[in-house]
Amino acid sequence: MELSNKMGQYASRTRLIELFINDLYEGVYVLMEKIKKDENRVDIATLRAEDIAGDELTGGYIFKIDKGDIDWFSQYDMSLNPGQKLGFQYVYPQRSEIQTEQENYIQSYVDSFENAMNNSDFIYGGKHYTDYIDQTSFIDYFLHSEMS
Repeated sequence: MELSNKMGQYASRTRLIELFINDLYEGVYVLMEKIKKDENRVDIATLRAEDIAGDELTGGYIFKIDKGDIDWFSQYDMSLNPGQKLGFQYVYPQRSEIQTEQENYIQSYVDSFENAMNNSDFIYGGKHYTDYIDQTSFIDYFLHSEMS
């Protein structure tokens, strides 16, 4: 997170804290800010409940891979855990607010990206995998993950 922020990329702000519970020292933890739609955090379009078709349907999503309740699964097994699928969770819109058309759109978009990545020519449905992502931030994220 710190490396991303120092390079001018957005990442959640963090603080190291020493945790004490009932005067018992529990260790050092990293306190992180939540991922949130905001012009100073993740600056994306506002997605409304009535945005279920056309260009309005295509923007304004945040999802994550984290512990907790899973909203949908990848169609592919994880490479290091065969038989186990990667789970995604809605952040924005929240699972209680997302419309069926919006769910279908974002899941189909992720499926298409994964299908392109899985093909030897990296193309699916006439689109190259780079048509689905911001290539610069994708590379930065990959490099940060590998370096740390």
